[in-house]
Amino acid sequence: MLVRFFVLILAGFFLLQAVPAAAQAEPQGLRDQVNALIANKFSKSKVREAEDLLLIVQENGDAALIFDLLNWLSDYYSNIGDYERAMILSRQAAAAAQRSGDVQRIAEAEMNIGTIYYRTGDLEQSTRTFLPLKDAHLAQGDTLNAGKVEASIALNYLAAKKRDTALQKLLLARDAIRKHGTPADWLTIDRNLGALYSMMDMPERSLTYNKQCLAIIIEQKDTFDFAPAYGNLAYTYQQLGNFELALTYYDSSLYYSRLQEQNAITHVTLLDISDGYYSIGDYKNALRLFREHQAVKESVINENTLSKIAELQVEHETEQRQLALEASEQKVLLLEREVRLRQQRLIFIIIGLFFSLLVGLLIFRQWRKDMRYRATKEKLIAAELANERLTSSLLSTRLENKQEDLTNFALDIERKNKFSRELTDRLDALRKVLPAKLRPQVDDLIQYTHGHEQLNEHLEVVQENIDQVNHEFHQKLKVAFPNLTSSDRELAGLLRLNMTNKEVATNRGISTASAKMARYRLRKKLRLVPTDDINAFLREF
Repeated sequence: MLVRFFVLILAGFFLLQAVPAAAQAEPQGLRDQVNALIANKFSKSKVREAEDLLLIVQENGDAALIFDLLNWLSDYYSNIGDYERAMILSRQAAAAAQRSGDVQRIAEAEMNIGTIYYRTGDLEQSTRTFLPLKDAHLAQGDTLNAGKVEASIALNYLAAKKRDTALQKLLLARDAIRKHGTPADWLTIDRNLGALYSMMDMPERSLTYNKQCLAIIIEQKDTFDFAPAYGNLAYTYQQLGNFELALTYYDSSLYYSRLQEQNAITHVTLLDISDGYYSIGDYKNALRLFREHQAVKESVINENTLSKIAELQVEHETEQRQLALEASEQKVLLLEREVRLRQQRLIFIIIGLFFSLLVGLLIFRQWRKDMRYRATKEKLIAAELANERLTSSLLSTRLENKQEDLTNFALDIERKNKFSRELTDRLDALRKVLPAKLRPQVDDLIQYTHGHEQLNEHLEVVQENIDQVNHEFHQKLKVAFPNLTSSDRELAGLLRLNMTNKEVATNRGISTASAKMARYRLRKKLRLVPTDDINAFLREF
């Protein structure tokens, strides 16, 4: 009796576990085919189509597509009671999920494996599979999937005859699934609650859930779920004492379970009918149906199947350890590679620092060389400037001395000219008063005036010396004041020698008044104000 409920409760369990897989970077054509196929209800033709498509997908190598097909096929074989085949496919699906790296697919694969353990009676292994999943979903804040795992754990408690705990956990799971799940999720949890109430001898509560679930399944025309739904409702009526009505629903359950080859449901339904006949005293039919039940049961769960599942478990654990070892080796390789990369980076950094230091040293040496060259050059320039200053100072001293000599020479000439004029005037006056015979002697004296010609020669020499001294001065003056005439520049040169108006007049053979007027016109051309000293201005120019 208890085995019958274990199978009926889980007949639609995989519907609760269906988690839509997000389409990733997969070939769109294959993805569309897989999505279209797994959206269909289970049938033999669809299973054959899925197995053919699996070969193509495996050649493509897309782990996500491989998982989706393997998961769908595992669900089918689990529902028809071929647990050995279902476990093999679930293991393959789990490996594909690991390769895809999709957390949701990995969790779904573990859920399917835990469910198969439950259906084969390995409750301890089933619980060990479910508990980590629940904690992982809660850590990620996935309340819906945590509720689905909670429902699966509740079924383990039910199988262990801890029905109150199972009911409490199912009700908690129902709250989470009602809040976050889909109508399909609600249907599965309500069907499990209906079956649980039947097992707790509460057929009145069970009847409401089972009727509602059967109506929804018939409306959806999901023939694969017809058998468990009819069987649950039949058993509830049997508990209520209406075995005649229960037989009607049992017949429907047997029809659809045989049609869909759901042997796990068939053998439980046969056992329930046998119990019903036994309860009304029809021992012949009770024995016949019990024998049919035993025959079907052997095909569903036998020692070979359980042994094979145990072997698969060992293989799975070995594979997991191997995968863990490979992951550790891979991690070690990655760490070694990272160490090598760090060492290479360190070597490159050291080489870079060495070359940077070398370049810096070369730049520093060149800088020091440039600085020394610059310092030497500056010293040479400073020495040249000092030499030029000294030379300029000597030239200035010589120029001043020469200017002084020229001035003295010019003054000396002026004195001689004055003396010559005075002597001539006196001789002329004396000649007038002397007798005629003495006049020739006076005339001889007057010839002394030939010194005037010598004086002119001296004046020319003076002018040449003045021009020589003032040549550079004249050039600068010509650039600065292009409006000056050559006569103006000659006058400026004489004034630069600190000559007075009278000395200028004597040098140029003009009157003192003319010299004064020329000096005035030169001041205007030089744009001097009355307070400016023209002699000082020209000396500093």
